[in-house]
Amino acid sequence: MMLMGKSTVRLKFKLHKKTIWLCLGACIAILAPILAWIVAPYFCDDPMAIINRRTPVRTFYDINGQVIHMEPTYDFQWRFDIPLEDVSPFAIRAILDAEDTRFFQHGGVDYRSTLRAACQNLFHRKIISGASTISMQLVSISKPRKRSYWNKILQATEARRLEQLHSKDEILQAYLNHLPFGGKIYGIQAASQAYFGVNASQLNRSEATLLAGIPQRPNAFKPNKYLQRARRRQITVLNLMLRNNSIAQDELIDIIKNEPLRMTKDRSYYPIAPKNNPIHTHFINLARQEAPNSLHVNCAIDTQATHLIHKALVDQLNKLPDVNDAAAVLIHNSTRQCRAIIGTVDFSNPIDGQVNAATAIRSAGSTLKPFIFLESMDAGLITADTILNDAKINYSGYAPGNYNGQYSGKVRAAEALAYSLNTPAVNLLKQITTQRMIRKLNEINLVSSSINHANHGLALALGTVGHSLLNLTNAYSTIPNQGFFQKTTFLNKSNSSPITIAFSRPATQIITQILTSRNLPQATFPIAWKTGTSTGNHDAWCIAFTPEYTIGIWVGNKNGKSSASLVGATAAIPPAVHALQAIYKNSFPRPWQYDRELLPLNMICAESGLAPTPACKNTKLAQTLLNVPLAQCKKCTRFTKQQQITILSPRHNTYLTEDDEPITLNLEANLQNVIWFIDGQFIGTLPNGSTHDFTPGRHTITAVDPNHNAKSHKISFAVDQLVLED
Repeated sequence: MMLMGKSTVRLKFKLHKKTIWLCLGACIAILAPILAWIVAPYFCDDPMAIINRRTPVRTFYDINGQVIHMEPTYDFQWRFDIPLEDVSPFAIRAILDAEDTRFFQHGGVDYRSTLRAACQNLFHRKIISGASTISMQLVSISKPRKRSYWNKILQATEARRLEQLHSKDEILQAYLNHLPFGGKIYGIQAASQAYFGVNASQLNRSEATLLAGIPQRPNAFKPNKYLQRARRRQITVLNLMLRNNSIAQDELIDIIKNEPLRMTKDRSYYPIAPKNNPIHTHFINLARQEAPNSLHVNCAIDTQATHLIHKALVDQLNKLPDVNDAAAVLIHNSTRQCRAIIGTVDFSNPIDGQVNAATAIRSAGSTLKPFIFLESMDAGLITADTILNDAKINYSGYAPGNYNGQYSGKVRAAEALAYSLNTPAVNLLKQITTQRMIRKLNEINLVSSSINHANHGLALALGTVGHSLLNLTNAYSTIPNQGFFQKTTFLNKSNSSPITIAFSRPATQIITQILTSRNLPQATFPIAWKTGTSTGNHDAWCIAFTPEYTIGIWVGNKNGKSSASLVGATAAIPPAVHALQAIYKNSFPRPWQYDRELLPLNMICAESGLAPTPACKNTKLAQTLLNVPLAQCKKCTRFTKQQQITILSPRHNTYLTEDDEPITLNLEANLQNVIWFIDGQFIGTLPNGSTHDFTPGRHTITAVDPNHNAKSHKISFAVDQLVLED
């Protein structure tokens, strides 16, 4: 009996132990999935990180806020990210009722809907309903997967992770911005604009409910193709809203019967996108580089001015044989905003139509001369009345001449620059040195500081280094900006580039006076201007500025082909003038402002135009630069009784006059009062500084000492008609 009792106890113990293990296994089998379901989201990455890496459409605006260009996303989606508050509340309610009524009640998975969907799927033995919440759909947008039970579980897990990391508003906003609405149209803002031409905040109730039904089958319900299908789906959405008490029955009827669909007439792929104008291409490319991460690029481009300049370029090219292209840059002086860039006149050219000639490096001819004169003034070497020698030169084999092959002899610095004489500019560069000039050109972004000055030498004065039209135009805008240099910006914002003082204010004012001293042909208001022609007639330039704007024009061939037509004065001046005249329309620029305190009148040597010394017998008042000591005259010597009279002005040279008109010259000698004979006729005893008009032709002048203490002096010179040059 005892043995049987022990066996029974052992058997019962074994049975009890087995039951315990079975129960424990059952508990594990039940609890493990639950535990896994609870902890699984913590092992998932944030799906929103993928969503946020997708760039929406980039929009470019002109200076007046008008859209001029749109760029679709990386996969050519038309999508605009907008905040939740910029979406019509009624549209949000319609989408929630159509897609996820209990969005604000669940944590990423709607278990009630899941149970309903599971029953439907088991009954039909296939996936009929996925019970996808908005969070699950957003996960699906970030990570598209094939439709299966396992992928649904993964989607639900990641949706719960999404809800752990982000607020409901963040999720709903991302969802509304990424919903598919047919074709490549994504997001409610893009859909609102594409189908109805309004923003998402301006949707009426009929439009909102129509859009709410599209995401279920985007391509099948596109209203611009399948409007009747979309309308039937709209009825379904309205009934869902009615069932969820979002609208009343009479409101449903009012929406269907009375609220219109403001369908866009354009049935193109994305009708709201502006037709890209190729004239803006080069500007947009530069603005994109300046704002690489901005989705809304507010450009400084003035589209009206751009079209006016383009027309002026086209009109000019039609008049020039063997010349195929042109470029232009317009800069607003006070803001340094670039208002127009035209890199070519023919964007359809398959070979080089997309090449931006405004940023290409080319020989700029005489356009650098104003900067050489500016630096020489700041160095105290010259002022406007300093006498420079325009004569043949030869520096170690470098012997540049003037454009017309003639020389003017002794000329005022102002005239040397105004008439673009080459040899005075080269002589000045030699005095200030190419090293110093390259440093200055580097300050105004015209050359790199790494350029070896020895490779260019004095030829630098005639533009051999090469510059872009964009940089050259911006450098010129330093002059009307009183010597302050700043890089140009292509964005309509405050320019954050550093400002440097490149030249003194007095020097820029004198240069402005010089560059406005000759009227720009066909201009109806004062314009400062300078032209340039590269050696061999490969490039023609004109830079012109008013107090408000600086415009740069290049005319030439991108392949470098030369042409006799490529002369700055005849090829580049006309489009510059016509463009500025069109920009100002019937108005005028504001008057030039000169500060007399910056340009005090001081005595200078009448012969050299430099600071007088005791040896200088003749002096005169002239503008000088405030706080810039002028170099002293070293040419004058004291007069002795046995010395011959020397005629100081005119000189034995050729003087140039415009339009066959007489030229007025000073009569000066190294004696205070002399008797003058002109072309054999007695003129009289005149003091130094008296003037006389000389007609074109050759003339002879004789100066006689009225006291007969010095020998008389006779010279001859010529007056010739000017040939306009660069």
